[in-house]
Amino acid sequence: MHRAFLCKFVRRRPFSSCQLPLEPQTPSFSSSASPITQKELRFSLADQLISRGLFSSAQKVIQRLISQCSSVSEATSTADFAFSRGMDPDLISYGCLIRKLVIFGEVLVAEAWYIHCIVGRGLEPDCNLLNSMIICYCKLGKLEEAKSCFDSLIKLTFIPWLGSCNAIIKGFCVQDRILEAYGCFCEISEASDIVQDFAFYNRLVDGLCQRGFLDEGLHVFYVMIEQGVPPTVHVCKSLIISFCKWGRVEEAEILSTEIELYGFVVDKYMYTYLINSYCNARKMKMAMRLFMRMLKMGYEPDIYTYNTLIHGFANLGLFSKGWVSHDKMLNSGLKPNILTYQIMLNNYCRDQKVDCALMLFDDMLQHNIAPKVHCYTVLLSALCKEQRLEEVYSLYHKML
Repeated sequence: MHRAFLCKFVRRRPFSSCQLPLEPQTPSFSSSASPITQKELRFSLADQLISRGLFSSAQKVIQRLISQCSSVSEATSTADFAFSRGMDPDLISYGCLIRKLVIFGEVLVAEAWYIHCIVGRGLEPDCNLLNSMIICYCKLGKLEEAKSCFDSLIKLTFIPWLGSCNAIIKGFCVQDRILEAYGCFCEISEASDIVQDFAFYNRLVDGLCQRGFLDEGLHVFYVMIEQGVPPTVHVCKSLIISFCKWGRVEEAEILSTEIELYGFVVDKYMYTYLINSYCNARKMKMAMRLFMRMLKMGYEPDIYTYNTLIHGFANLGLFSKGWVSHDKMLNSGLKPNILTYQIMLNNYCRDQKVDCALMLFDDMLQHNIAPKVHCYTVLLSALCKEQRLEEVYSLYHKML
């Protein structure tokens, strides 16, 4: 039955085995004689053990042969050798065979062997077999089956392999089932002190933070630190940016100071991102505090940093402070760009300070900065609200 099953998947490669001589023979030193390989010696040994009824010892030889195979055909031929001698491989031998099939990428064949020879016969898979099938099912995209093997592994208090942990976490992340990936991570952490590589943590932190599960992402980050895995720049920035994005900028700033303990430096880009987040949250005192720290650290603000501050002040109607930031920008040698003017125009028009907006518009033209359509539309809308039709027509013709 097993031999017929095997033929469905792999073409059998015939081989011969020789019996050990009963009496010692004088060794031949002829140069034409082919040396006997270690593999052939093991096949002969297994044959002798089977013929003598020493099946337990023969099983160990078969296991060694399968584990040392360098191809799928060799592994399956070894199993067929056992079948042809009337010996059914034991659980460990099946585990070695299935693991080899998974390593060689023959996951469909591995699944068929597992279902037929393990599940179909009611055998309880051991730790190695469960780990192999987690990887196998993940490669097949069958995450429910992989999770079932994973649950069995945890229930039996077996320690998962690094490969099976990575496979199931990656599988859930790829299918956008991030909370299930996090659940597996928690089970792994509770079951053992196994240390994963940084790619494992990066993938999980990224997936959780991008979907707004910030506390869960932070938990994974702290477990990584406890395990002695040094954080990467990517995972630190991912956490900070995500906390800013989801409106938790104070915690993002705390994280930015924490990562400096691990040898990272908060750069100008991260300072500007934090400043922008405080501005969006209408917390200008906090934004200016960070801006001053940025200057103290020796970073030169760019046009984007100043535009961020101008936008923050103008959004609160604090135009005078916005102009202070504008003057600081000029004193540093930077010239305002179209975005600088557009920010001020939008806020002047919003607060119905149309005359200020028109003066700013003329200043923009004097500095040879071509207005975008949006600059015209906000001005036209504000003038229409005040029924200043002549100025509407004049501005409309300028736009044309």
